[in-house]
Amino acid sequence: MELTAQDSKRIKEIELEIFKVFIDITKKLEVKYYIIEGSLLGAVRHKGFIPWDDDIDVGLPRKDYERFISEAQKYLPDYYFLQTYETDPEYPLNFAKIRDSRTTYIETLMNNKRMNHGVFFDIFPLDFYPENEKEQNVLDKKVTIYSKRIRDTLNVPQPTSFKSKVFSLIARLLAKDTQTACRKKDDIYTSLSSSDLMGNMSSAYKRRAVVPLDWYGEGVELEFEGLKVNAPVEYDKFLTQIYGDYMQFPPPEKRKSHHFTDVIDFDNPYIKYIK
Repeated sequence: MELTAQDSKRIKEIELEIFKVFIDITKKLEVKYYIIEGSLLGAVRHKGFIPWDDDIDVGLPRKDYERFISEAQKYLPDYYFLQTYETDPEYPLNFAKIRDSRTTYIETLMNNKRMNHGVFFDIFPLDFYPENEKEQNVLDKKVTIYSKRIRDTLNVPQPTSFKSKVFSLIARLLAKDTQTACRKKDDIYTSLSSSDLMGNMSSAYKRRAVVPLDWYGEGVELEFEGLKVNAPVEYDKFLTQIYGDYMQFPPPEKRKSHHFTDVIDFDNPYIKYIK
């Protein structure tokens, strides 16, 4: 199901309202956040959303992230839910979302999950990453088995080869459910106490999203849809590493949202659609 222009506009409005609340809570908790990846690109190139995208992505250094997810819910309105794999056991991801529980936004990828499916705002932990390539490879391989366990529960085409089936069996033996798999992934992600590299381990850009720690720094203020937001101090280097010539627009055929949805309803809560 493709989003209509009106759907996209309404999603952006809801996300911006969540963003305002999020920023207010980070100030109360004195935790640092950065706008990252596609949202950072939007802030620099468009001073807001990328026109054909409807995401807001922020990242917090792990210690700040942990404080936020442990304390933020008490500052949120009742209709906002801070979703993690701990607060919503069928939620299968290693980053948090703030969901507007008054709405419905069921992604095809997770349409089989009995969890909160409201319109959301993404919050990523930023973790230290090994500086040595061999250690990077070891960490990535450790994570793979638990990522496989999670993928096997999603509504996506699954490989049918014998090797893949054996891999799935091993994954099930190591993690009984997605919540366990997420915990084990986080144990791996947080195994380093320091490094000169830091990144979003859940990023679709993988190692391109890992950058020198000082690229984040204290941050610099940018505009995002009229809001003043915190961005990595070396945002030009950050964006160049991920996107190359990031001021160049992609060809028209690639200017599409990467979200695929089954149900969008801004007037009714997701619980109406949970089977």
